[in-house]
Amino acid sequence: MVTWQSWSLGERRGSGGRAVAPILAEDREVAEYARVGGEESIATAEGAWALRAADGRLDATLPDGRAFVAEAADKPRFSRAKRITVDFGEGAGEPLVILCESQQHYVIEDAAGGKLGQFTGASHGVRRAEIQYDTPAGRALPEERKIFLSWVARRVLEARMVSTTWVLTLVLLLLIAYLAYIWML
Repeated sequence: MVTWQSWSLGERRGSGGRAVAPILAEDREVAEYARVGGEESIATAEGAWALRAADGRLDATLPDGRAFVAEAADKPRFSRAKRITVDFGEGAGEPLVILCESQQHYVIEDAAGGKLGQFTGASHGVRRAEIQYDTPAGRALPEERKIFLSWVARRVLEARMVSTTWVLTLVLLLLIAYLAYIWML
């Protein structure tokens, strides 16, 4: 029997320039993600994390000064990356790897290639990005790493969705132009 532990960045709520979303561990809120204008943060019981996002790189600075980093390893942006490295700083061991197995399905592995968990963009995965830690090693990850990975999963899925939306929009515009040209003949 396969069992897993579910961690997710829940649906956003808010208005104006402020949006918040709970970070849930098995439906228990363990932290809160907030975006105010262009600034992002995660509030935990230990304090607020400063978050920075750039093309192909996500950084979190924890209240104790540690820095977590996720980077697209094989492409300049998350929307096209097949491999993302996640480094939890000095003394944290080897970086983890997030592999894109298909268009919307990702697997989190340790440095030796052992599976820790998985997440997907299917079935509204962007709105409620859920990581399923389905191995003992995945379930044993420290809480702060799971919080960071929840944010990374949401940002990776958002980047993929935005990229796909742009491509579809361009294809539809070209199709409309082509049909208008044919109709005029």
